[in-house]
Amino acid sequence: MTEAEYGATLDRLVSSRGLSCPWCNSTSTGLIQKDVSRYRGQSFDAWHCFACGIRFASRIGSPDYSAIARRHAWYRLLASTADTVESILSHGREVFWPLMAASFIHSLPWNDDRRYREFLSRVICANDEGRKLSILDAGCARGFVGGIAASLGHEYLGVDVDAESVNYAADQFGRFGARYRVVPQDWYQSESITFDLILCSDVIEHIPDPTGFLAGLLKRLNVGGALILTTPDLDSRRMHVWATDLPPIHYVILNRKALEIRIKALMPDAKTEIFNEDFGPDPVERQALSEIQLQRPIDIDPASPHFAYDAANVGRPRVEPLRRYDPSEFHLTNARTAEALMSERRRSGSSMIAVVTRS
Repeated sequence: MTEAEYGATLDRLVSSRGLSCPWCNSTSTGLIQKDVSRYRGQSFDAWHCFACGIRFASRIGSPDYSAIARRHAWYRLLASTADTVESILSHGREVFWPLMAASFIHSLPWNDDRRYREFLSRVICANDEGRKLSILDAGCARGFVGGIAASLGHEYLGVDVDAESVNYAADQFGRFGARYRVVPQDWYQSESITFDLILCSDVIEHIPDPTGFLAGLLKRLNVGGALILTTPDLDSRRMHVWATDLPPIHYVILNRKALEIRIKALMPDAKTEIFNEDFGPDPVERQALSEIQLQRPIDIDPASPHFAYDAANVGRPRVEPLRRYDPSEFHLTNARTAEALMSERRRSGSSMIAVVTRS
């Protein structure tokens, strides 16, 4: 589907206007699909904002994150990661144990991206320089990065609305000096403590008031402090109406321009860098993710039987099976791998990472 065809199709899908966008407050919005339902007892309306270009959902109840975490594969992966980080840190108080835990996180296929490298590199660098950071992990979930940060002597506070996750995190990493707290949904409106470093990894898309949430995070930055915020990038998935976790998990899907404009409006003097996550060097210079070949064609028309609301139904690039090493066949691949490592070319992902530094 071309860009022109996509725009024309989106225009045809608009059946009503007037619902206020939760990101820019514009009423220039269109209802893409009504009564979208995939989870038992849950349905929502999918909307597009023509002013800022984001997607958002309406008519959503309050999610039970503990129940979601028990069934969602990604949350179970986080729990597994937390268990291993705890095991590594438990070996001793020497500095190489948290460094080894950080290396373990980087080695995982689903974690080898800039969100953790950006955060942990700042934590480790500050420790090397003898600086101790005050850190807020907003939406910490299992809070395993807190165990690493606290083991290095930093003041870490992880907050989350899910009591079960917070209790697990406190049990696993509280003994290393990390602190955790259960907070209400609107905690960001009343908190006043400021921090040197704030991590907010894949949280803002869960918030019904994403603009207020972002404003609350920025207000809690010390001068010279940095916010590392990650969220799915609609620009990489714009041919799909809702190609990320369905509500009640995700409420909004942002794009880079909308995020950049909002940060500039909330903190004009801040230095902001926004980029897509990446997952290690690209050894064979494969095609960009904007040219992903899907396992089957996905039609934007909700009436189509093949229409996908769920990211789980969207194809992913397939990696060829590993074969016995053949020097004549793999020499070029090895050379390209070395070249990619030297030039730091990396495969782009479908989420974006914003690093905001307060002046």
